[in-house]
Amino acid sequence: MDEPVYAKIGYSEAVQIRKEILKTEAEILATIKRLKEYRLLRKKEIMLKIKLKNEISEIKEAIFELLKEVPTTHKIEEAKKIQVQVKQKRDLKEDSDIESQLREIQRKLDELG
Repeated sequence: MDEPVYAKIGYSEAVQIRKEILKTEAEILATIKRLKEYRLLRKKEIMLKIKLKNEISEIKEAIFELLKEVPTTHKIEEAKKIQVQVKQKRDLKEDSDIESQLREIQRKLDELG
């Protein structure tokens, strides 16, 4: 059982097998190259995301500092409350519009059968 088994391969078949092996090696090397490029791009992406996060944090900090310096009045607070109320009314209206559309579709379904 320890003896090797040999198979006779013709010259043209051996050349074809060698070509396939070389093509496979080339594909593997191309894949390795693409993988290295991907890793490099991924590293750049991560660095850019970190930089962006830091810049956003700095901007956010600057905005908070600016807001601290701006005097607040009761009118600004009232305007904010009014904005919230308007948004809530708009949301309720959208919900009621959706409900009416659903009722209309259900009515049409009932009519059809």
